Amino acid sequence: MALFRKFRKELVPLQDLYSEDELIHLGRHGTIVDLPPGQTLFEEGTLGTEAAVIVSGTAKVSQRGKTIAILEGGSLLGEGALLSGEERNASVSSVTLLKIAVLGKTEMVKILAACPHFRERVTSAMDARAA
Repeated sequence: MALFRKFRKELVPLQDLYSEDELIHLGRHGTIVDLPPGQTLFEEGTLGTEAAVIVSGTAKVSQRGKTIAILEGGSLLGEGALLSGEERNASVSSVTLLKIAVLGKTEMVKILAACPHFRERVTSAMDARAA
């Protein structure tokens, strides 16, 4: 119960995937947003000004209109374009009701500096997508 009080209740679905420290920082620096099914979150070819962590729900990642991945709770979205300053290489849209924690660059940098495990998670996700 003490853990539940330390971070925002919206982030509870991530408690088995993220450390307490990561959840505290996501709650402090992220903005929780709900997207209805079929809503575009990121558009391929646009500049990356935000990243997100899926709290709950399902998202579809597509390139040139073709689905390349389905992502669920705990997944990172848009971190590569946000941190590189390059255009997004894929579009992301909600398949189901999608709850996300949105992070701008300033917020992302704060979490990366404060949470070494989150930094490793972001680096691993970027490396996997580059391969």
